[in-house]
Amino acid sequence: MTETMSRAEALYPRDYCGEFPSVADYHPIIHSFGEVLAEADIGYYQGDTVAILQDDAKGFGFLVFSYGSCCACDALQACGTYAEIDELINSLENGVRWFSSLQEAKDYVMDDEMRKGSHYYHEPEWVEFKHKVQSL
Repeated sequence: MTETMSRAEALYPRDYCGEFPSVADYHPIIHSFGEVLAEADIGYYQGDTVAILQDDAKGFGFLVFSYGSCCACDALQACGTYAEIDELINSLENGVRWFSSLQEAKDYVMDDEMRKGSHYYHEPEWVEFKHKVQSL
Protein backbone atom coordinates (compact mmCIF):
# COMPACT_ATOMS: atom_id res chain seq x y z
CA MET A 1 0.00 0.00 0.00
CA THR A 2 1.47 3.37 -0.98
CA GLU A 3 1.20 6.47 1.18
CA THR A 4 -1.42 7.93 -1.13
CA MET A 5 -3.44 4.71 -1.36
CA SER A 6 -6.18 4.21 1.20
CA ARG A 7 -6.94 0.85 2.82
CA ALA A 8 -10.03 0.59 0.63
CA GLU A 9 -8.02 1.13 -2.56
CA ALA A 10 -5.51 -1.51 -1.47
CA LEU A 11 -8.26 -4.03 -0.70
CA TYR A 12 -10.50 -3.19 -3.68
CA PRO A 13 -8.39 -2.09 -6.65
CA ARG A 14 -10.23 -0.72 -9.64
CA ASP A 15 -11.00 -3.31 -12.28
CA TYR A 16 -9.25 -3.35 -15.65
CA CYS A 17 -11.60 -0.67 -17.03
CA GLY A 18 -10.88 1.68 -14.14
CA GLU A 19 -14.38 1.28 -12.76
CA PHE A 20 -15.21 1.41 -9.07
CA PRO A 21 -15.52 -2.11 -7.65
CA SER A 22 -19.13 -3.19 -7.48
CA VAL A 23 -18.85 -6.62 -5.85
CA ALA A 24 -19.95 -6.64 -2.22
CA ASP A 25 -17.30 -9.01 -0.89
CA TYR A 26 -16.36 -8.45 2.73
CA HIS A 27 -13.59 -11.08 2.74
CA PRO A 28 -10.75 -8.66 1.93
CA ILE A 29 -11.84 -6.48 4.85
CA ILE A 30 -12.18 -9.36 7.30
CA HIS A 31 -8.81 -10.79 6.33
CA SER A 32 -7.16 -7.39 6.75
CA PHE A 33 -7.97 -7.52 10.49
CA GLY A 34 -5.88 -10.64 11.09
CA GLU A 35 -5.76 -14.35 10.37
CA VAL A 36 -9.27 -15.78 10.10
CA LEU A 37 -9.43 -18.90 12.27
CA ALA A 38 -13.16 -19.58 11.79
CA GLU A 39 -15.84 -17.82 9.76
CA ALA A 40 -19.48 -18.34 8.82
CA ASP A 41 -22.21 -16.54 6.94
CA ILE A 42 -25.50 -16.93 8.75
CA GLY A 43 -28.27 -16.37 6.25
CA TYR A 44 -28.45 -16.35 2.50
CA TYR A 45 -29.05 -13.15 0.56
CA GLN A 46 -28.95 -11.22 3.85
CA GLY A 47 -27.79 -12.12 7.31
CA ASP A 48 -24.72 -11.96 9.50
CA THR A 49 -21.09 -12.86 9.15
CA VAL A 50 -19.24 -14.09 12.24
CA ALA A 51 -15.52 -14.71 12.53
CA ILE A 52 -12.77 -15.51 15.00
CA LEU A 53 -9.59 -13.61 14.17
CA GLN A 54 -6.02 -13.75 15.37
CA ASP A 55 -3.69 -10.77 15.35
CA ASP A 56 -0.21 -10.94 16.89
CA ALA A 57 -0.55 -7.51 18.50
CA LYS A 58 -4.23 -7.57 19.52
CA GLY A 59 -4.85 -11.22 20.39
CA PHE A 60 -8.00 -13.08 19.38
CA GLY A 61 -11.07 -11.27 18.10
CA PHE A 62 -14.74 -11.96 17.56
CA LEU A 63 -16.39 -10.09 14.71
CA VAL A 64 -20.07 -10.06 13.83
CA PHE A 65 -21.76 -7.80 11.29
CA SER A 66 -24.84 -7.82 9.11
CA TYR A 67 -24.90 -7.88 5.33
CA GLY A 68 -27.70 -7.37 2.84
CA SER A 69 -28.59 -8.12 -0.73
CA CYS A 70 -28.72 -4.65 -2.25
CA CYS A 71 -27.33 -1.15 -1.85
CA ALA A 72 -30.33 -0.19 0.27
CA CYS A 73 -29.62 -2.84 2.90
CA ASP A 74 -25.90 -3.64 2.61
CA ALA A 75 -23.28 -1.21 3.86
CA LEU A 76 -20.55 -2.19 1.39
CA GLN A 77 -22.85 -2.15 -1.62
CA ALA A 78 -24.05 1.29 -0.55
CA CYS A 79 -20.52 2.70 -0.69
CA GLY A 80 -19.90 4.89 -3.70
CA THR A 81 -16.38 6.11 -2.93
CA TYR A 82 -13.19 4.77 -1.44
CA ALA A 83 -13.64 7.21 1.44
CA GLU A 84 -16.98 5.56 2.27
CA ILE A 85 -15.38 2.10 2.14
CA ASP A 86 -12.60 3.34 4.44
CA GLU A 87 -15.26 4.54 6.90
CA LEU A 88 -16.93 1.12 6.75
CA ILE A 89 -13.58 -0.66 7.29
CA ASN A 90 -12.92 1.49 10.35
CA SER A 91 -16.41 0.85 11.70
CA LEU A 92 -16.09 -2.92 11.27
CA GLU A 93 -12.60 -2.93 12.77
CA ASN A 94 -13.84 -0.97 15.78
CA GLY A 95 -16.57 -3.59 16.19
CA VAL A 96 -14.12 -6.45 16.74
CA ARG A 97 -14.16 -7.61 20.34
CA TRP A 98 -10.58 -8.56 21.27
CA PHE A 99 -9.49 -11.11 23.87
CA SER A 100 -6.05 -11.87 25.24
CA SER A 101 -6.39 -15.63 24.71
CA LEU A 102 -8.11 -18.00 22.34
CA GLN A 103 -9.87 -19.61 25.29
CA GLU A 104 -11.46 -16.26 26.27
CA ALA A 105 -12.71 -15.80 22.70
CA LYS A 106 -14.07 -19.36 22.65
CA ASP A 107 -15.81 -18.84 26.00
CA TYR A 108 -17.42 -15.67 24.63
CA VAL A 109 -18.76 -17.48 21.55
CA MET A 110 -19.97 -20.47 23.58
CA ASP A 111 -21.84 -18.33 26.14
CA ASP A 112 -25.39 -19.30 25.21
CA GLU A 113 -26.96 -16.92 27.74
CA MET A 114 -25.22 -13.96 26.10
CA ARG A 115 -26.16 -15.07 22.57
CA LYS A 116 -29.85 -15.87 23.17
CA GLY A 117 -30.84 -12.31 22.31
CA SER A 118 -29.03 -12.46 18.97
CA HIS A 119 -31.22 -13.04 15.94
CA TYR A 120 -28.67 -15.54 14.57
CA TYR A 121 -28.64 -17.67 17.75
CA HIS A 122 -31.15 -20.28 16.52
CA GLU A 123 -29.75 -20.58 13.00
CA PRO A 124 -28.03 -23.83 11.98
CA GLU A 125 -25.02 -21.91 10.64
CA TRP A 126 -24.43 -20.49 14.14
CA VAL A 127 -24.36 -24.01 15.59
CA GLU A 128 -21.87 -25.05 12.89
CA PHE A 129 -19.74 -21.98 13.65
CA LYS A 130 -19.71 -22.86 17.34
CA HIS A 131 -18.44 -26.34 16.45
CA LYS A 132 -15.65 -24.81 14.34
CA VAL A 133 -14.69 -22.50 17.20
CA GLN A 134 -14.80 -25.28 19.77
CA SER A 135 -12.38 -27.34 17.66
CA LEU A 136 -9.78 -24.54 17.49
